[in-house]
Amino acid sequence: MTRSGHPLEDSIEQLAQMIEGAQRMAEAGQMVELDVLAMKVAVLTDALAENAERPSPLVPQLEYLVSALDHLEITLRKRNLNLALDLQQADRRLRAQVAYRNDKSGG
Repeated sequence: MTRSGHPLEDSIEQLAQMIEGAQRMAEAGQMVELDVLAMKVAVLTDALAENAERPSPLVPQLEYLVSALDHLEITLRKRNLNLALDLQQADRRLRAQVAYRNDKSGG
């Protein structure tokens, strides 16, 4: 049991570390499985809701997890957008090179 005396606090802290690690991985361009992290947040939220007869002191920590998960999702969306733009740019360059070669060989 942790300092607050709540058995879910360890799970919340572990998940916070996982999300922070995933954020670093995403920023480094590595693949991150967002769905698994989101599911873990949902399970913790449900567990806390089932056991809460009164407002829990862990609610702010869960809110932080949701916020961190949202930030991770934004990072992943930006990375995916940048990747898509890079692919479009590479495609245009390749098409221009092919067209230039065709013009040189045909002319």
